[in-house]
Amino acid sequence: MSIGKKSYCLVIVDDYSRFTWVYFLRTKDETSGLIKSFILRIENQTNQKVKVIRSDNGTEFKNHDLNTFCEEKGIERQYSAPRTPQQNGVAESRNRTLIEAARSLLADSKLPINFWAEAVNTACYVQNRVLSKAYRVFNSSSRIIGESDNVKCNENTPNPIGSGPQWLFDIDSLTNSLGFSSDDHAGSGSGGSRDIQVQDIIPQSVIFPLPIVDPVEICEKETVSEPIQSEEERRDKETLENEEPEVADEIP
Repeated sequence: MSIGKKSYCLVIVDDYSRFTWVYFLRTKDETSGLIKSFILRIENQTNQKVKVIRSDNGTEFKNHDLNTFCEEKGIERQYSAPRTPQQNGVAESRNRTLIEAARSLLADSKLPINFWAEAVNTACYVQNRVLSKAYRVFNSSSRIIGESDNVKCNENTPNPIGSGPQWLFDIDSLTNSLGFSSDDHAGSGSGGSRDIQVQDIIPQSVIFPLPIVDPVEICEKETVSEPIQSEEERRDKETLENEEPEVADEIP
């Protein structure tokens, strides 16, 4: 029994969209009442009519109460042959998918088995929102990602840290996958006309650094620099400098 005192799980699958509902029961006798309330609720919410119900030959589906309800609603009943679950393959496949996902959740979270209902409910919620149609598999030999439904997962040997493919960090493999080769970006080689020198593309002023000049020094040079003087002006200036300056009165 689960932590909610439930012992059974009823799985309902929409045959068109594959949307799934799960309900948990104490006994199988609760199946008829739950299906009737589910049909009334889903018809009210979607404004669509349930036309066919496909199930196995169990007495929880094949009984007087549910048969009378389907006759009143005009719902057709389809049953699989006894001990032939493959005739109800949609629901049986979804049952197995949910149970395997619930086992993985319980094993990964290390929870006891009585949390199985919570795990099934969580798995159903996730699978309703993702494509679980097939597995996307990476083939390491051909480096091709494909889809396959027949996959065996080895969950007992986890991937060790640092054991990823080395070609992800190989620059030569990366350039080859993009359609380039190592000769395309080399400075010299046997590539013929495809070899391009970097100096032919980048200006020399960018390659060689320019001298660093203090802007303050430039301003000082611009302000201190004297204009060009003639010979007569230079002699007059020297004469004035040799004469003694007049002594001015002291100013308090």
